[in-house]
Amino acid sequence: MRAQRILVVDDNIVFLKTISTKLRGYGFEVITAVDGSAAVAMVRQAKPDLILLDLNFPADVAHGGGVSWDGLLILSWLRRMHEAQNTPVIVVTAGEVEDCHAQCIAAGVLGVFLKPIDHEALVGAIQDALANVVPENEPAQVCNQRRRVLFVDDETDWLYMGSLYLRECGYEVITANDASSAMTRAAESRPDVILLDLDLCDGIGLTLMKLLVTTRPQVPILIYTGKVLDEAAVFDLREQGAFDCLQKGTMEELLTSVASAMDAPYQEFASEEPEEIPEECEPPADMAIESVLIVEDDVELGDMLRDFLQSHPYCVTRVTDGAEGLRQMSAVDFDVILCDMVLPSLSGTDLYLSVKGMKPHLCKRFIFMTGHNADPKSDHFARRIGAMMLWKPFHLADLLEAVQTIGRENSQAPQLRAAIDFGAA
Repeated sequence: MRAQRILVVDDNIVFLKTISTKLRGYGFEVITAVDGSAAVAMVRQAKPDLILLDLNFPADVAHGGGVSWDGLLILSWLRRMHEAQNTPVIVVTAGEVEDCHAQCIAAGVLGVFLKPIDHEALVGAIQDALANVVPENEPAQVCNQRRRVLFVDDETDWLYMGSLYLRECGYEVITANDASSAMTRAAESRPDVILLDLDLCDGIGLTLMKLLVTTRPQVPILIYTGKVLDEAAVFDLREQGAFDCLQKGTMEELLTSVASAMDAPYQEFASEEPEEIPEECEPPADMAIESVLIVEDDVELGDMLRDFLQSHPYCVTRVTDGAEGLRQMSAVDFDVILCDMVLPSLSGTDLYLSVKGMKPHLCKRFIFMTGHNADPKSDHFARRIGAMMLWKPFHLADLLEAVQTIGRENSQAPQLRAAIDFGAA
């Protein structure tokens, strides 16, 4: 049977050497880590019986794996790792601990020792903590068939930790931290499973999921989130194409969900066919819609809309403010103008009125976009001029139908059309 193993996590090399020598003199096996990245890797590889953890890490050593680690973030991740969920932790630090006392208690920290250390008292606490701990045999390595996971999250610690676990389980992992790179990498890498944070970039994750369902219909999409979803919300996400939903918790839960998605036949996660575009919505050749202008200051949403429309295919120009949109329309007669109502420089309303005075024939080509909580004046304006309105978040099929409706109406005699609400709740 091996000796009881202690992991010491501290950026102070002198302290690491001193405490390691002391603990080895008492018969313990000692391993060390100087930052959070090294700490979680050592936990995965060596599965220590006890952890001594510093809470203070200076900025120049606290970015292992691209993550801004500090002691509390390390501690929170230890409790999400099934290898360390029940591992005794003792904090050894030179800093003030009053501000983090509650977090330490919640994470089950056994005690706090302030530097300079009373070594005899520390060793006594370690011996008490390990009195009934029997070292486990080395865990067998489990390797999965090499399959590909696209992992999309804008939180660097989740992206790092999830990728670490998935790669150690034998998966090939491709990462993305925004919607545009997620779409690009989904097309390039052809993943077997997509793991998607629902809270990506201030809520754009749901729109990204709909786009991925449309463009990669046979790839299971596993949604995970820090929010608590009720049964109705989970049901709704599944209806919209998600394979399953899980709350951000432990790494073991994440691995189990990915393995389940990998093994599921297509019929299990696609009880309903993904949202299809009706055949009659395909643009007839005589419609001649070629150019679309997107005026949207939300970069992530604008990129996704551009990628979607280009795939059908249209020639898309995307700008992020009303003034630039007006400049583009002064030079080009776009077939469709997809315009947000709330914009820098010029609002959607002001942009429309400017175009009306400059090129009135383009006014019938506007499709407006806005959120459900937008100023009611936006809706009243769109209805007054007979313009279409897409309510965010909207279905991509509704976007395509709106674009094609513009084409059909522009190919007919000019007529005032009633406002059409797409994607309304």
